[in-house]
Amino acid sequence: MKKKFLTIVAICLAISATLAYPIGFAASGFGKATKTVAATDVITVVSPVQSAEINLDNDRIADYFANYTKGYSVSAGYFGKGDIFQMKPVTIEWTCEDGKYYQLFIADNAGFQNAEIFVTVKNSVIIENLIPGVKYFWKVRVTSQNDEEKDSKTYCFTTKGNVRTITIDGVSNSRDLGGIKTADGKTVRYGMIYRSANLDSVTEKGKTEAKRLGIKTDLDLRGAGAPTVSPLGKSVNLVAKNAPHYTGEPSGINGTQEYRDALRDEIKLFAYAENYPILFHCQIGRDRTGTLAMFILAICGVEKEAILRDYELTYFSYAGTSDGKTECPDWMDYTCSFLYGLSESGTTLCEKATNYALALGVTEAEIASIRKLVLG
Repeated sequence: MKKKFLTIVAICLAISATLAYPIGFAASGFGKATKTVAATDVITVVSPVQSAEINLDNDRIADYFANYTKGYSVSAGYFGKGDIFQMKPVTIEWTCEDGKYYQLFIADNAGFQNAEIFVTVKNSVIIENLIPGVKYFWKVRVTSQNDEEKDSKTYCFTTKGNVRTITIDGVSNSRDLGGIKTADGKTVRYGMIYRSANLDSVTEKGKTEAKRLGIKTDLDLRGAGAPTVSPLGKSVNLVAKNAPHYTGEPSGINGTQEYRDALRDEIKLFAYAENYPILFHCQIGRDRTGTLAMFILAICGVEKEAILRDYELTYFSYAGTSDGKTECPDWMDYTCSFLYGLSESGTTLCEKATNYALALGVTEAEIASIRKLVLG
């Protein structure tokens, strides 16, 4: 019955290939009950070489992190160049003499628990949105022309990179906030919080990738400008808030009661495990999105320079530069500094952001929960 099913899959994939559609797909947990087959040299690895270390940063991003000072994205000429933020994908390629189709298993553990499985009729799979700093294990299950299955040996590679920028087809300015360091040496967890520009033009391929990322909550900061259902699908919980940005009346973090209440509710959302992973965005993913990112990161103990560096990554996108404004890092710098005047107690940015969140109506228990969930 299993072979019959896989044969049907192979036929469908072959038809898909002739139509020039993507033939690989991911299915987390698919095939957990598969039989054990002795490892053989059924394939010859082309790439990556065994135990390779792969830098996921593209050259522009690597340069940005190596030389960052405020405004570097503009002075280095990256502003207005479109979506140039994407990480390098990893291509896993092999040769096989008798392969009819293949199942590529990839996981962050040698036992392949919760492995992703890509089914393909080609001898390679391109994998996007991997996490930096992870040792990945992979193997290929070959189905021969005679419908016999054999597993390859297990291979591995390790990733590195400064930021996990995310490719979601039809969405600009998208990235994972994971990997950012706090002042006391902790790290924001990967796969928990994503930020982007609007999702209005997300494609079916993009929706599939969002599902792969496991996004549960679409926090739309455009208020009345938000749709009634998440573009990612009905299974994703849409929360719409008319969010503040930067400072001042009426729409700053210290603006009218409506905006202050919205900020309170946005922060509270991050205190509850059932909401994760969360993707939040506004229209272009810069002002309202950057302001909320600043608050969550500051509450978790991230210092101003790291917040500004993440904020300015927006300038590596089409959406984030679509209005031509190059002065925005100064606005975020001022907003961080402005927090110091909103509370008399505390000395660090973390303490000031926390005190202001408490004044808005976020509870101490919710602050503690945010830190536990985001930092682990």
